[in-house]
Parts: sequence; structure tokens; C-alpha cells
Amino acid sequence: SHCACQCDMDVDIENVDLFDGLSIGTRSGACASENNTKNAPINAPSLRLVHQSSTTQIYRRPNSHEGIKVILDSDPADHEKLMFHLLCEQRMTNEISPPSSAKRRIIKIETFNGYPAFTFEWVDGVSLKDWLVGERRKAGTAGAAEEVDLKARLRMATAIAKTLYDYHEVGIAHGLLSTSNIIVDAMVNGHFTVALIDLSKATMVNTNTVTQTNGEGKRIDLKDLGQVFHELFHDGEQ
Repeated sequence: SHCACQCDMDVDIENVDLFDGLSIGTRSGACASENNTKNAPINAPSLRLVHQSSTTQIYRRPNSHEGIKVILDSDPADHEKLMFHLLCEQRMTNEISPPSSAKRRIIKIETFNGYPAFTFEWVDGVSLKDWLVGERRKAGTAGAAEEVDLKARLRMATAIAKTLYDYHEVGIAHGLLSTSNIIVDAMVNGHFTVALIDLSKATMVNTNTVTQTNGEGKRIDLKDLGQVFHELFHDGEQ
């Protein structure tokens, strides 16, 4: 059955294996009510809800480097097709994406209380969107602090552009580049590591030929990169 569940997320359960290969698995839980909204936290034993939107939920298992992304905005009739797309995303993320780039490797494709989902390796850092929110909260100082902040944003912009370039070099156009899909982590030397997440709309492009069709995915990425930079250098405002 397919229902939105509002269940206790703190109940522990040890008989759920998150790592039984890369095949599609299932995960189930009792529904507390059939009348809850679709985007209410669903039954997630041993997991902590860390992100929620109208279409997805992301959970993290305490004391581990794994998380689960649950896709809520999908018709049950389309789940088989969506599972295939998730397997494509898994291959792009795990096997084709640049070896030197940080990445959110997909461990397992599964269903979670009837919803398509996947278990993934947690990536250290925060989304660029959340980083900008934090920077706005710290705003208010003047003088040298503003100069340091600008330098940090320039270093971040360079790291983001370099990461996207590396993806294009191995033949991947991301397709959904945004401040929400860029994870940034500050290093001790003042530079940043960058991970691109959510390759659900990624496409393969031939790096050896230049055609109108082949270049469309890259052009979309560059347009989206411009919007990311606009938000980065305009205090995160649209």
C-alpha cells in the first residue's frame, strides 16, 4: 500500500539492513494514519529527519556516515520507471563522476514505506543555500571582515566552477545545479571542497564532439552556474 505515515522516528530497530548489496530492496513500517499529509515525516526507525520539502525527505542514521533520501512526489504507477532513473543516477554518481571530486555515493536503491528511496554515503559540509543563510546571520561587521568574506566567496566560486568543469570533462551535464545541490565544506587552509548532489536529471554528453544537442546540457549547467554565482555574491537573494 502507498500512504503518508506519521510515526515515531525515535523507535530503534536493528533488523533493517542498509547495506545488503546494491540491488533494489524494500523497507516497511506501520502507518499511524491514512489521513496525514503526504510530506509528513514517515516511519523512519533509528533515523533523524534532517531535511524536508514537498517532494523529498532526507534522514540520517545517528553515529554513522549514511543517510536515506525518500522521494515523496511520485505516482505509485511510475515507481518502476523512477527506480530505473535512480539506478542510472547511481551509476553516474558511483562510476562515472570525476574520481577526484567529493561525492554522495549511492549505496542502495530501495523502497521506503512504499516510496522510492536510496541509501547514500553522507558528505561532510552544508548546502551552499544553508551556508548563505549562516553568512547572512553573521552579517553586520564592517571593514576587513567584509574583505575576508569576499575572498572566501571567490575561493568558493572557483571550487564550484572547477568541480562542474570536472563533471563536464568526464561527460556528465548535471542538469539541476543550484545552491541546494552544492555541498561545501571549509578546509583549514581557507579553501573549500565541493560536492555536487542530486544527479537525477544528469545527462551524458560526448566530450569529443560539439553539436547543438550535445552542448545543450552544458549550456543549461552554465546558465544555472550564473544563477548560483548571483546568489553567492548577492547575499543569497534571488
